[in-house]
Amino acid sequence: MENPVDVAGRISPELSGFISTRIDDPENESPPTLGEVRACLGSLLGEDEGEQERMHHFDVAPSMLDELDSLIGEFGESADASDFVGIAASEALSLLISVVLEEEGHAPTLQNVREAVSEGLVAKLVGEGRFEEEEEENIVSELQGLIDRFGRNAFAEGFLR
Repeated sequence: MENPVDVAGRISPELSGFISTRIDDPENESPPTLGEVRACLGSLLGEDEGEQERMHHFDVAPSMLDELDSLIGEFGESADASDFVGIAASEALSLLISVVLEEEGHAPTLQNVREAVSEGLVAKLVGEGRFEEEEEENIVSELQGLIDRFGRNAFAEGFLR
């Protein structure tokens, strides 16, 4: 179930980055939950029942453990951790998404953007001087990564930088 609130914008970049490493871990058989991310972070920090748990509460800024505990308190341990990671497209892909958005007049999906690429939109933008030729491969690779992770029907506009 997708969270109706944009929680990805409420967490620190450090926690978002850590969650991303857990999501991208090839050893995961399924997407990690907040509880699994919490357990992993706790073990990395050498958390035990004693000193480490008490120490992180004295940091000036809220620690990642505090953030995770707060998220778990609000959404539960079984919440899909990927719902809490903000993903933004590169500048080049963001430009491409913006062009597709302008041309279609409605919010395109990642699949719509991929179709625009295969119909020559990047080549057209290279011809206009808005892209360098060698950028197409990176854009296609990044776009495919987003499709693999979020599905072809995800709205591309949500990834704009």
